[in-house]
Amino acid sequence: MEFAYVVSAGSMSSLAMTVRDIAFPGYHIQERDGLNIGGGQYFKIYRGNDVAIVCSADYANRPSPRFNFLVYLQRPDRNRLASLVAQLESEGFEVRVDV
Repeated sequence: MEFAYVVSAGSMSSLAMTVRDIAFPGYHIQERDGLNIGGGQYFKIYRGNDVAIVCSADYANRPSPRFNFLVYLQRPDRNRLASLVAQLESEGFEVRVDV
């Protein structure tokens, strides 16, 4: 599975909305809680079976403590993840992909 670690000074909610708006327009977004994903609170961005998750990186093997959020696709797609990373970087976010 590939993860995009993101540095954001904003909230997880704000990052999730940004991810949805730039990479998944028209998708639904839902705040969820589940101990098996990001230690609790996370955001599910979805349409049908196409799902992206935005969660805390606190419990992940992140490249540096400054990467405070994690974005991943439930069905890995390198092209789509690369596009998402490029779009986030163009918005000023620092992003690192870990495979």
